[in-house]
Amino acid sequence: MIPDQSGILVADKRLPHFIHPAEGIDKPKCVEISLNEYMKNIPTDLDNYEIKAVHFSNSGGVYRATNKKNEIALLKEARPYAGLDARQRDAIERLSIEWKMLNLLKNTGIAPKPYRRFNAWEHGYIEMEWLNEITLNHWLSENYPYQCENDHTNQLMQYRSDINTIATSIINAVKIIHRTGYVHGDIHLGNIMINPKTMSIHFIDFEDGRTLDSKEISAHNAMGFHPPLGCSAQEADWFAVSRVLACLCYANTSICMLSPDHWIRVKNNISKKFGMEYINLLKDVESRCPCASGVSDVPLTPDAHLTQFTPRFSFNLLSHPDSLSLVKTEIINGIFHTRHKLPGKLYPGDVTRGSIWGASNVSSGAAGILMSLHRANSIINSDDVQWMKDMIHGFAQSNQSDFGLYTGLSGIGLVAFELGELETAHELLFSTYEHWKETRNLDLNGGLAGQGLALISYGMATDDKRYFHEAIALGHRIAQWMESNQIASIKQGGLLHGWSGIALFWLALSRIDIEHNPAYIRRALNCICRDLDNTVIEPNGMRGIKDKHNRSLPYLADGSAGLIVAISIARIALHDDSLFHKEWDSLIAACSSSQYAFSGLNNGIAGILVANHFASTWSPQTTQTNNRLLDELNDYSLSWENTLQFPGDSYLRLSSDYSTGSAGILTALNVLTHNLWDLFPLPNAKDLFCGRSAEQNSRKEQQ
Repeated sequence: MIPDQSGILVADKRLPHFIHPAEGIDKPKCVEISLNEYMKNIPTDLDNYEIKAVHFSNSGGVYRATNKKNEIALLKEARPYAGLDARQRDAIERLSIEWKMLNLLKNTGIAPKPYRRFNAWEHGYIEMEWLNEITLNHWLSENYPYQCENDHTNQLMQYRSDINTIATSIINAVKIIHRTGYVHGDIHLGNIMINPKTMSIHFIDFEDGRTLDSKEISAHNAMGFHPPLGCSAQEADWFAVSRVLACLCYANTSICMLSPDHWIRVKNNISKKFGMEYINLLKDVESRCPCASGVSDVPLTPDAHLTQFTPRFSFNLLSHPDSLSLVKTEIINGIFHTRHKLPGKLYPGDVTRGSIWGASNVSSGAAGILMSLHRANSIINSDDVQWMKDMIHGFAQSNQSDFGLYTGLSGIGLVAFELGELETAHELLFSTYEHWKETRNLDLNGGLAGQGLALISYGMATDDKRYFHEAIALGHRIAQWMESNQIASIKQGGLLHGWSGIALFWLALSRIDIEHNPAYIRRALNCICRDLDNTVIEPNGMRGIKDKHNRSLPYLADGSAGLIVAISIARIALHDDSLFHKEWDSLIAACSSSQYAFSGLNNGIAGILVANHFASTWSPQTTQTNNRLLDELNDYSLSWENTLQFPGDSYLRLSSDYSTGSAGILTALNVLTHNLWDLFPLPNAKDLFCGRSAEQNSRKEQQ
């Protein structure tokens, strides 16, 4: 705020252009000079184009530019002193390197043709050929034979032929680049463009500029493609090519960052499904990067030293009648072995964005791990429960806290209740009761829907109707936002972050407020419809939820698996097996893929297992799918100090947490072997959705 000439405070707005706050406020001289320069209508070469933004970054934008002859080109912008890389070079310096590289390669057909370079104001630009192509990453998502289990299907045979062509082209292109005496330096799926019709490829983003024998640090660090320590620049390029070729066949190659020995497993799987011709191409690339067996330098790893883990292939989940129980025991032992191994956490979790309750909540902290262990009939150390209580001491009454079911205090409170810590549970749930109005998002993860479920669950568990009344009031708030279309807080889909999770709140509310039951059920079904409206059916018949990057997601937190769980619960609760039958098979198809990138509950195989188990009543074939997926968990398992461990979604470190790591996988196995409703951090989830209604309970009391 800034005072005007009358002394009244007015907003000093922060916008990308200058706004004079109010009359009577003098502009500083430096601002006056800059503003006068800005207001001058100085012609630049940009005036010759009609420009449409393709991509923005701190370094500068990338634009589709149409000139006055209606010719299309690509403009790449560089801003001075911006976008400093690991070698302290700004965007202008890197643009100069790219201009040099494009000119060295302009007659090779493997890079965009350079047209001209110019400046507009202080910014630099390169005009280059517009490639009417897609990234290799995009091509992979559209063409990978996700559902081909038979090695001789036409789709798989065609895919084998295509990737042999692509791999050969990539290898030849990198040889051409190296003949210039320089490397590309940032090879990954997003920096290779492909024409889907001709299968020709082009490399883009030539900003590195190192010579072949350079040992200088790479300016770029695409996760999973970054070379081990000690590689020359030339070897680093070939290392990245080996990972690109592997990614065309195998989804979780990034696990090799934690376990280089896992690379052997990757190659074995590739040879089985994609043949010797392709594996020979991969071996040819490997021979050019002898450093490939080292440990990649991962700067974000919290430890000062790098730890190399080994693959864990000693268990076969289907080899013994009690195999799932045996694996659960191994997972439990592995979780206990990680206790206090990461500073500030009871058990290590995946790399997460900052959260006040990140170390203690259900999603990434102690509460989720202790809940999973408790439900697997493991004895919980009282010191661990005390650690969780100490972490939240003194914060429960703060109206600035996060009261989310998975992210905050309401979920921690329900876990405390389940562990017998009744005073702590009451303190946290009563705080949720008092402060839920501070929450502005709606979802199940940290929003009102999750808090509403927590209130209903706690009210049902303690027979305290006050929590029911507050949940009904909370429902009015969600209904107002839904009916007024104030839904900006729902930017994703799926169970945790989309409308499917909100549907579960309405279904639970219909159990305790019989008078408004029909309205709640309509809203529940409407929420599922809203998530379905944001799905897309791929050519392979899989229905996924679109994310902000236009990817089609199958997972529990944000994708098809979450929709399957919500629809399954609606069918059970409403006794209607026909609900959403038109969309059902395509959702099931998304959860029967042969490849998934991660192993965890929210975004990996564990969540797919849970969704398929929910769906098995209506789609018995999902049981067979789950048998295959259980075996595939072997490909994600690691050994550390002779214990079974799993990596987090980042593949930066091992994770014991609920959303990405061992606790989530343990939860999935509990769902498969013990209790369908163990998926939720609710001590009475079955009663919440399918038990006696409030009206039935009232009749029983009268009797």
